[in-house]
Amino acid sequence: MPKKILITEDHELYRDGLRMLVKGMYKNAQILEAADYHSAIKHLNTHQDIYFLLLDMKIPGTQGLDGLREIRRSFPTLTIIIVSMLDFCESVDQVIRLGANGFIAKTTPKDRMIEAINAILAGEQVIISEHDVKGRIEFSPRQFDTLRLLVQGKTNKEIAELLGISHATVREHVSHIFQQLNAENRTQAALLAKKHGFFFDCWD
Repeated sequence: MPKKILITEDHELYRDGLRMLVKGMYKNAQILEAADYHSAIKHLNTHQDIYFLLLDMKIPGTQGLDGLREIRRSFPTLTIIIVSMLDFCESVDQVIRLGANGFIAKTTPKDRMIEAINAILAGEQVIISEHDVKGRIEFSPRQFDTLRLLVQGKTNKEIAELLGISHATVREHVSHIFQQLNAENRTQAALLAKKHGFFFDCWD
């Protein structure tokens, strides 16, 4: 049976691009399209076997992240992949917390986007930031949590306690953060993270 994939994007040109990308991945896929939140909900209620949803956060019919929140609440097992131009305080950090399985910046090259979608469908939580597509700075949700706490000045011990993970895991996350940001220490990592716009504008 052909896979059903729902694309929710209000810009027709970009929706066409996503359709072509999905068709390249699944030649026999049944592609459903929605230009607004209410149309997306109608498709989701009608087709209970949708394989995954490509969702732009800024769509008519909903405010902020309310659409994502309601979709996740109503369809707890659905794979939701956010494809958006936004990745500041109201996006990357919160979309993962609200249940998105991954976040891909719209500026991501086609081949990298396909790779990311496949990884998400395989169970990984992939985050590709719009600001860092060229450098491919990517963090898992736990690494984002670690980075957020690091920016707040928390020690590795405090981060481990707050996240409920081992000290060794925190050290691995911090090492990955340093490598991705090309930072030599925690202070530099915090400054670079803020410079790149990784959701820290919320705390200014």
